[in-house]
Amino acid sequence: MTDTVCVRERPVSTPARVFVAATAALSAWQIGWIADQAEDLAGRLPAPWSVGWWLAAWTVTLATSLMGAVTGRDRHVRVALAVLFVVEVMGVATAIGDRLPIGH
Repeated sequence: MTDTVCVRERPVSTPARVFVAATAALSAWQIGWIADQAEDLAGRLPAPWSVGWWLAAWTVTLATSLMGAVTGRDRHVRVALAVLFVVEVMGVATAIGDRLPIGH
């Protein structure tokens, strides 16, 4: 029989936890704003994006960011940051794809 060694995952730094907590706050604001502007956005979003897709994307960002901020575990924070990165890249792609001048 072999002994199993459990290695505890080190917590992340306080600034990292604060950053993902701020990301959670941004996500909550984005969800509210998108829901409020849903009618206007529905006509402007290029295919394949939709209001529902963006609400889901920011909800996942909110959930992973909250998990990272609350637990402070390295893996949770890394997942939260990766999800934020993907959602932000999709936001840039959407902004480029809508072919509207900046400020509309």
